[in-house]
Amino acid sequence: MGEAKRRTNRRDYSRCAYCGEPATSKDHVPPKCIFPSDRDNLITVPACDIHNAKRSNLDELLLQFLGLHAEQVDPFNETLWNRALVSLKRHKRDRLIKERLRYDERSGLTTAGIEAAPFMASIKAIVRGLYWYHEGKSLDLDTPISASMWKPNAELTLLKYMQSFEIAKGQFCYAYSTVVDDPKASIWYMQFQRNILACAYTGSAADAQDHG
Repeated sequence: MGEAKRRTNRRDYSRCAYCGEPATSKDHVPPKCIFPSDRDNLITVPACDIHNAKRSNLDELLLQFLGLHAEQVDPFNETLWNRALVSLKRHKRDRLIKERLRYDERSGLTTAGIEAAPFMASIKAIVRGLYWYHEGKSLDLDTPISASMWKPNAELTLLKYMQSFEIAKGQFCYAYSTVVDDPKASIWYMQFQRNILACAYTGSAADAQDHG
């Protein structure tokens, strides 16, 4: 049996993937709301009441960010865009966003200057969930995680040496790798809706980024 399979078998679904406390529900990682269709292979992790409530708010903010930054020429993203607007109206943020919408005459697309901080918080939560899913254990709550938007560059060469995965027929793709001698240190690259990129680092890898 391979090491990856052994880690998978060690998953304890009775404990929250984020903190290790008793689980009371399950979370989709990433959240189900950002997938307009083709939800056949979504990932779920166990969650406690506290982290389930935290994720619920983050999920809405992630939907708003992705929907307003997605390329509407893609039919999947047009649906996501409409869902984001409904979410914004539900949370009474539609006036703020309308003031910050921008129309790009060259591309014919509308984008929004919505803040990225909630998106980064969502990335960190997704990393914690995916780490539990793949490594069979939770990251300690005090384990540092850094996240940022990602522009393809020389780092692309790293992807050849990382495990890669595709969710919901390419609506979410990610690759990750852990450090052999320091399992809490990991590197993650993510692609949402085919055009929104993010990266994250955990443990000593996050420390190195913060002090690099």
